[in-house]
Amino acid sequence: MTQERFKFSKNFDHNILFPPNMDYPYFERVRQIGFFHKEKEFSLVNACFLAEASFLAYSHPSFIKYAFYYAGFDDFKMFIGKNVARCFAVLKGNCLVVVFRGTEFKLPFSIPGFIADFKIKMSPEKNRGLVHSGFQAVLDEIWEGEGMLCEYLSKQKKEKPLLRIFFAGHSLGAALSLLAASRFPYVNCVYTFGSPRVGNKEFTNSIKANVFRIVHNHDIVTELPPEKFLILKTEDEYSHIGELIFIDSKGKIRNKSDNKLALLKELQKTNIFHGSALFEEFIADLTKTRTSFFTDHSPYYYSTKLWNAYLDSSISLDS
Repeated sequence: MTQERFKFSKNFDHNILFPPNMDYPYFERVRQIGFFHKEKEFSLVNACFLAEASFLAYSHPSFIKYAFYYAGFDDFKMFIGKNVARCFAVLKGNCLVVVFRGTEFKLPFSIPGFIADFKIKMSPEKNRGLVHSGFQAVLDEIWEGEGMLCEYLSKQKKEKPLLRIFFAGHSLGAALSLLAASRFPYVNCVYTFGSPRVGNKEFTNSIKANVFRIVHNHDIVTELPPEKFLILKTEDEYSHIGELIFIDSKGKIRNKSDNKLALLKELQKTNIFHGSALFEEFIADLTKTRTSFFTDHSPYYYSTKLWNAYLDSSISLDS
């Protein structure tokens, strides 16, 4: 197994940060470590594996299938919606991994705009609180119906009662993984990478799976939509869910965010976000001033820095 750290230099080619990235060595570093499907608590091994899977989700389906075959998962199924939605499921023994694709992008500045424009208002989610209506519409593309994701999950769980199910995703994919976990109660763990807020407190309380919310440094998407965007009542505020796993600027794993987006946080306390035009103007200003807010959202950084953190933890345990 390749026990080498990913190295970053000042001459780093930023084009590789944004998917699809066909040159990334998917599972080359993690495949011999395996996947701990019986683990209930946060696992750096599982985080590494699922971060790479979430990065891989942006690639062509045939490439994804090959990469998972290389990793030892040869039972592969793809779910593709009419517009945006796409996810894949891989099965091995009593382990089922479902990964949702995020927003397709090459420029990081397109991501917050997507979240701002894509029906940012909340909608009821069937006795599970209120959720971002845009995310809800995306998941609906692949959820109900013959051969769709809900039917597939139900069938697998019925055939294998001991099956342990993991959901994961990056960005929009992270949001979809949380929505799906609220709809399917037999999910064991959800790993989100750079997840935006998805719904209100009632929604987050509806998720029974163990959720691990991984945030890299200044990733601005994790602060969107703002908690109080167009909100009149406290119970309608956007809320995060899950145990926070924070990757700081040096790649160290912490359990709290040390580099919060103070400006955005302060604005959330006011009523400044009364319309999407003002919100988009604010995002544009951030783009000009702090590019790291957007590059820190890259799935490449989530994958590489988690791997480096795993190596550091292995060295620490051995010494």
